[in-house]
Amino acid sequence: MVGTRTMLDRAMAAGASRFVHIGTEAAICHGQDLHDADETVPLAPDSPYPYCATKAQAEQLVRDANRDGFATIVLRPRFIWGPGDTTLLPLIEAMAGTGKWMWINHGRAMTSTTHIDNLVHAIKLALTKGVGGATYFILDDGIISMKDMITAIAKTRNLTLSDTSIPTWLAGLLGRSAEAVWRGLNLKSKPPLTAHAAMVMSRDCTLNGHEAAAELHYQPVISRAEGLAAL
Repeated sequence: MVGTRTMLDRAMAAGASRFVHIGTEAAICHGQDLHDADETVPLAPDSPYPYCATKAQAEQLVRDANRDGFATIVLRPRFIWGPGDTTLLPLIEAMAGTGKWMWINHGRAMTSTTHIDNLVHAIKLALTKGVGGATYFILDDGIISMKDMITAIAKTRNLTLSDTSIPTWLAGLLGRSAEAVWRGLNLKSKPPLTAHAAMVMSRDCTLNGHEAAAELHYQPVISRAEGLAAL
């Protein structure tokens, strides 16, 4: 949390009147399914997943820093995708190329998504709009299954993904086991599967963006279909 605290301190010292923090829905995750979740769902600073816990702790720092003359706004995108992706698409390409791609529970988990153009649009809005101390989900219209979304992204690179699938319980066990082995051997590379990744790929995560529409006047500037066509 040192980085977030430092950025807040420096922004205030520089005389900034507004601070926009890019958070994530992970801040409310402790391993549960989320169905039409809105901003009233409590933060999960004690999540068993370190990524989620630290995201919640950072967001709380930003919220607590809100005051007269220094408005803090938290934007929470989910499943950021689009041109310039350096995270998901390279992973899909690498695993498809080696034949190692596998779904968890057949990719049935339902998810909200956020095209990068929609997130940038929301950031611009947050520079002048929104309630200080508030948090907003920034989303594309509608929801989609993990399998349909990832398959559609893969097709933009002419990639075909295997239908091989493992059950949720096995994915969680493999993720925890891999993490334990990597820690025990002090390996610097990333495990092929982590408990957090298994959780993300197997849990429903559908979110409600009504607050962003009402207070930021946010509406998506690009649809999921348009974004996929552009890829």
